[in-house]
Amino acid sequence: MIPRTLAFAYVASLISGLAVHAQSPPLPAPTVGSGKPEDYPNFPAQFPSTNQLENIPEALLKTPLVQDALKTVLEKVPAALLSLPPSQHVTGPTVTYPGGEAAQIANCHWPHGHCTRATDTAQYKADVYVCKSADQWGLTYDDGPTVVADGAGFDTADIRNHLAKLNGKATFFVSGAPGMLNTAEILTSYEAGHEIASHTWTHHPLTTLTNEQIVAEVMYTDALIFKAIGKRPQLIRPPYGDLDDRVRAVLTALGYRSVTWTSAPDRDTHDAGGVLAQVVNTVKTWFVAQPGFISLQHDISTNTSEMAVRILEEIEKTPNFPLKLMTVAECTGVPAYFGDKAPDAPAGPSDDKGKSPNSTEDNAGLRATAATGVSFVALVGSLFTTLLA
Repeated sequence: MIPRTLAFAYVASLISGLAVHAQSPPLPAPTVGSGKPEDYPNFPAQFPSTNQLENIPEALLKTPLVQDALKTVLEKVPAALLSLPPSQHVTGPTVTYPGGEAAQIANCHWPHGHCTRATDTAQYKADVYVCKSADQWGLTYDDGPTVVADGAGFDTADIRNHLAKLNGKATFFVSGAPGMLNTAEILTSYEAGHEIASHTWTHHPLTTLTNEQIVAEVMYTDALIFKAIGKRPQLIRPPYGDLDDRVRAVLTALGYRSVTWTSAPDRDTHDAGGVLAQVVNTVKTWFVAQPGFISLQHDISTNTSEMAVRILEEIEKTPNFPLKLMTVAECTGVPAYFGDKAPDAPAGPSDDKGKSPNSTEDNAGLRATAATGVSFVALVGSLFTTLLA
């Protein structure tokens, strides 16, 4: 058996090599989907690569798609907020925030004590992190879609199929890179009645990026989702929940609402690095009457997708399940798409499980995707399994 330290060093060297040497070319615009490019101003001819270890390249920052949106941001956001310095990316969700704890508090940096802005201001809209009424469960899945061959493991389709058994709906926060490879899967989820929302293109912590880079992360994902479903999402979850007042203001200027998740009590399933039985057992303790909440789960891999399915199976087996599974828009009243009216946010609970069926975002998640459509995260996971066996 290879020593654990050597296994970690070996995989780390692979990742480091990819990050240093890979310089992926841009990709042509997707052709699958119901959206018409002519109906989307500045629809890009090229999109960023599917390698999430790379930032969006400089050439794609200078397109009309990004520059026109950036102009809007510069016009709407006060210079004092735009000039807040970016944090320094360490690894995964870890950043070094300039000015330390005092600045994190002043600028409401979410990772610091899960700071949230609960009310609108002239500079930004309030964060979305709880459902309005008791016993509402805002069910969300991040980082997908994941698509695997039949019998090769669990994926987004399996989650969707189990939600259908419960007559439940969820919000899927789609990342641009896996979405680019699986545009048809985004459309299938949307046509099944689920919400499609943004999770940026590369999944880099947004506070580490410049204003221009943030705009690019949002707008390329926005254009991709429009091509897939014919609508522009209005909900966005910053990767790892990493946002501060600068990021809030930029997203608000672009017309978006920032969605995190409920942290008190903790409604992060911690699935990305978790053990199946432990994750499922933890979530089963949530099956009680309580204030409305938004949870965090992932469909980034076959492992997290299986956890999601097993949780839904437990809900199906629970008599008189007390919670109502809802999308974020349904349970908050915040429109899911540009041009939509605010949906009603009905109060729960319902005794009909058919109608009320129903992270970890701190995953360092080596988020790159091969051109074959195979998730690099899954590849690294299999390397760990092989090396440590």
